[in-house]
Amino acid sequence: MALTRLLTAGLLQQVVCLVARLRIPDAVADGSLSLNELAERTGMPAATLGRLLRAAAALDVLTTEGDDRYGLGSLGEPLRDRPGSLLAQAELLTTPSLWAAWGALDHAVATGESSFRYVNGASLFELAGVDEQLGRVFHAWMTAQTELQIPVILEAYDFSRFSRVCDVGGGRGSLLGALLRAHPNLKGVLFDLPETVPRASALDGLEERAERVGGDFFATVPAECDLYLLKLVLHDWDDERAVQILRVIREAASPGARVVAVEFVVPADAQFGYATFMDINMLVLTEGGRERTAAEHANLQKEAGLDPLGSIPTRSPLSLVEAAVPL
Repeated sequence: MALTRLLTAGLLQQVVCLVARLRIPDAVADGSLSLNELAERTGMPAATLGRLLRAAAALDVLTTEGDDRYGLGSLGEPLRDRPGSLLAQAELLTTPSLWAAWGALDHAVATGESSFRYVNGASLFELAGVDEQLGRVFHAWMTAQTELQIPVILEAYDFSRFSRVCDVGGGRGSLLGALLRAHPNLKGVLFDLPETVPRASALDGLEERAERVGGDFFATVPAECDLYLLKLVLHDWDDERAVQILRVIREAASPGARVVAVEFVVPADAQFGYATFMDINMLVLTEGGRERTAAEHANLQKEAGLDPLGSIPTRSPLSLVEAAVPL
């Protein structure tokens, strides 16, 4: 039975994600609705929709009341369309381009190349820039993921001891903005591509303490910061390029500065966790990206000329991998 659950898990994923895409958890959040009411709302035929809803109820995404009424199950609540939701992840994981890429996992394993590019003819980032649907759900999940991650990052590490932090590859500034608001004495630099930093709306109102700098982190990063923060940056790159990023930071930083990479750290044993899934996800979706063990992160840090200080777990799958610039 355990093996059967594994073999069918991907098929059940489609059930859950279609229910989310149809916004059924939102429709029944304030009370149960009949099958015919849900068919009218979704534009789906009642006969086939009923079979989908029955399966979703068996998975506790929905509940059943009588023969044809459905309410919100405990696993349906996180799929509602609101802040902190997993709706965007559900939509992203079952977009045709990602689903096809996972279907070509054998190509990624055999060649080390991205199966996303193999089946779609472009990288995930490239296709998200031209495919309106993919771009919408991709950026929605990046935003939702950050909203979920920021509180656990802030509580896991003492940021108050620093004076100036550089968020390397910080996107639209959500993490840096939260850091500056939580620590009024802290100043910050958002460093990302020149076309990205002007859109950092999370820094609005923080102009006196937040600087925006565009550039290429393979070439240079801002100097004179005592903390360099990288949230889910290193996992996008192979070891050679990850070391290059860290080396550029070490060359720009003052002695004693800290470098903290927020990453999904793979357990050293065979225990399965979110980081293990994400490692395969990076193999499928990216050009050389991967998740790493704590020892592998330490090796990257040492190769870049940094002193490894260990990995700090959070109450989420994330860990903060810390290093120091040598004195």
